[in-house]
Amino acid sequence: CIFDNTAEFAELAARLRDERLRLNELRAGDLELRTSLELGYADLDPQERRALRRLALLDLPDFAAWIAAPLLDIGTEEAEEAVERLVDCHFIDVIGVDGTGRGRYRIHDLAREHARERCLSEESAEERTAAVGRLVECWLGLAEKAAARGPGGTARYFPEPAAVRPVDPLDPQAEEDLLSRPAAWFAAEQTGLLAAVEYCADHGMDRAARDLAGALIASSVALYNQFDAWSRSHTAAMAAVRRSGDGEGEAWLLTGLGQLRYEQDEFEESYGYGPAGTGLLPRGAGAARRGTGALRATRRPGRPRPGALRTRLRVPGTGRRPRRPRGLRAGPGAAPGGGRPAR
Repeated sequence: CIFDNTAEFAELAARLRDERLRLNELRAGDLELRTSLELGYADLDPQERRALRRLALLDLPDFAAWIAAPLLDIGTEEAEEAVERLVDCHFIDVIGVDGTGRGRYRIHDLAREHARERCLSEESAEERTAAVGRLVECWLGLAEKAAARGPGGTARYFPEPAAVRPVDPLDPQAEEDLLSRPAAWFAAEQTGLLAAVEYCADHGMDRAARDLAGALIASSVALYNQFDAWSRSHTAAMAAVRRSGDGEGEAWLLTGLGQLRYEQDEFEESYGYGPAGTGLLPRGAGAARRGTGALRATRRPGRPRPGALRTRLRVPGTGRRPRRPRGLRAGPGAAPGGGRPAR
């Protein structure tokens, strides 16, 4: 596009902030991008169009081809073939290989916006919710198994009970390949899990958002306390459960935020997230006592020494108190993302 003055550019930039207008506004030379994308989309077969629409729905920064299986409710091999056909048609780029040995893909930005727009217009809200629900089930099932195999007692951080009981939607061999290196799987899927929390929180799937946020606690521990995803996921899920009036979910997430502050050695702030600090229990959230446990601390004068101010959090639904895995510690000098590698 060629602009005569700064005001014209500023006006266009403002209009482009509305995703519905971007494809109408952007052009490359004489070629209107919307027309080009619609022609390319029309050339796809029905399965390929459905795959593109649903892969674009959650606005994932990148993904592995296997996620198309639960989104489309098909087998893993068929899903991978559908993604490869979209690569051949130049809707999707291959951007590398993750730690599990799987290829990672990304949809072109404007193609993703166009496909998401088509998904909203061509599929019902029920179809979209069902597709995302299957992927959430799959992610939770894999995360639980990865946590059980993960380093440093990661499984004790996984939320229970889950919103769903996964039904092994992936082929057994594909699942085994993915989980052979649990920490690598968490590293590969962490940004996708976070994007899914935010999507579910924004679309009324608050219990799914809450449980995915719990899975990101296990992810953070497995990856040596990568705290950013833990914090962002709980913040997004918290907004969702508060909108829906889910007092138990709010208490559960506050417990997770308290544990986060404890892992960061923010002991006083950690105590403030407990029932006494938030006032949740006087409002009748008895489930916080039974399911999410109590947050207790013993205050001592001066700076607390390790163990002197111990946050007693119990893993929801288990009655067990989480313990920091050996070799993990937050504090000054932490690695990018908020954590420090195990010694």
